[in-house]
Amino acid sequence: MVNKTKFYVCVDKQNISEKMIYYFFFTRNIWVNSIIKVGEYNYIVNVDYDKSEDIENLIGKFKVRAANFQINRIFKSMKIVKSHNENPTLSFLSSIICLASAKIKNTNIRIVTRTKEGEKWKDALIKIWQSEIENPDRFKRLGIKPQMDISPDGELFFHINKVGNYIVTYFDKNLNNYYS
Repeated sequence: MVNKTKFYVCVDKQNISEKMIYYFFFTRNIWVNSIIKVGEYNYIVNVDYDKSEDIENLIGKFKVRAANFQINRIFKSMKIVKSHNENPTLSFLSSIICLASAKIKNTNIRIVTRTKEGEKWKDALIKIWQSEIENPDRFKRLGIKPQMDISPDGELFFHINKVGNYIVTYFDKNLNNYYS
């Protein structure tokens, strides 16, 4: 059975070729379907894989030839249409909150952004998430019993970045240890 996922790849050189990204994934038995350049040094890579073991150790920093790669598995991403360019989308942020709260157990999550443009999305996400934790309306309707909390000093980092026309979210660690 073939599985699909997306990775957010940051490289330290502008002149990186897509062939190097293909090579990196191919040598790990992962097949690249597409590469989308979303920023000067950032890519979204859509892949197919057979076994989850093939992708479990792909989060982190790697070196391929002269380039350093930072690879993170995308939790959820969205292409921004012009009408939503300035304002965070409630439906997108709500789906992140519900999905993360339903899956992650017994940990505190720290929400961060590496992009100036992502600050508005981060602030909106924190406000909606904290409101839902304090008064769980969506959680009750969906039958979600959250076992985690968001905190400025949380040990699991959740990144929300606006890069080009995309909002990309990911955790900084493999989530297998945090799933409920």
